[in-house]
Amino acid sequence: MAMAHVIDRDTWAVRSDRWKGELQCGAYGSNSCLIFNYLPDVGGGPRLHTHPYAEIFIIRQGTGLFTAATRRSRPPPARS
Repeated sequence: MAMAHVIDRDTWAVRSDRWKGELQCGAYGSNSCLIFNYLPDVGGGPRLHTHPYAEIFIIRQGTGLFTAATRRSRPPPARS
């Protein structure tokens, strides 16, 4: 059975007034990283890179373009 964790925002947040930060989930039994970005400008974001673990993104507003190997995808717009 999977275990549930309640993780305080100050564990991962860079600033208390923005959803911006990163949570390394290995400490909670997952081989993943949860990314919270605040990118107000179009075209922002990290350079292409790889990791030995999955990255999980939550899009709260706007959209994004993701590249995995040679495949590019744009998720549906965020729902309110």
